[in-house]
Amino acid sequence: MRWLWIGVLVAAVTLAVVPGPYHATSVHSAPALKKKCKVVTKKVHGRKKRVKVCTAVKPTPKPKATPTDSPTLIPTATNTATPTPTLTSTLTVTATSTPTSTSTPTMPPGAPTQNVQVSASVSNPSPHQNSEETVYGRFLVSGQGVAGVPMDTAWHYRTTTSTCSGTTDASGTASCSRSISRATLGYTVSIDVVFTYGGLTYSTGTSFTPQ
Repeated sequence: MRWLWIGVLVAAVTLAVVPGPYHATSVHSAPALKKKCKVVTKKVHGRKKRVKVCTAVKPTPKPKATPTDSPTLIPTATNTATPTPTLTSTLTVTATSTPTSTSTPTMPPGAPTQNVQVSASVSNPSPHQNSEETVYGRFLVSGQGVAGVPMDTAWHYRTTTSTCSGTTDASGTASCSRSISRATLGYTVSIDVVFTYGGLTYSTGTSFTPQ
């Protein structure tokens, strides 16, 4: 009878310890934490005892890598100015003075031959507008000046003709003056100079160019 009870107890203990197929559970074990232990002295019930105390050490989290943005290079346009060449022209003006005119007098056919010399010149070969210009004439016979010989001049401008007159002095020189007003710049004004002597006319000429 005793052995029967023992068998019943063993079977009951076996059923209590071994779980059935429908009570099986799956347990996932968490990773074990590291422990830091130290021995301390504590009073227990009035007595000092050395006790081992352990504390769990949390793992230090690994730092996360922070992505670093690479700088974006923005090209900068550089405007390069192209120098414009400057043309420099040099104008050279050469002033040419009008020489004193010396001409052989014009005599009508059959007139007696005389050793007569006539010449003419101006006070300024390059006058400015509105300035006064003087024409000089000289009358010589055999190299000697003759006084009282009339001189007539004709000034041929671009659009008109003007006149002035004079009479020779003892040196054979005569002159007359007039304003050139607004004579055309750069236009050469020719002047006819005529002497009247012994019933004959003796011609020469000169000129000027307003600047």
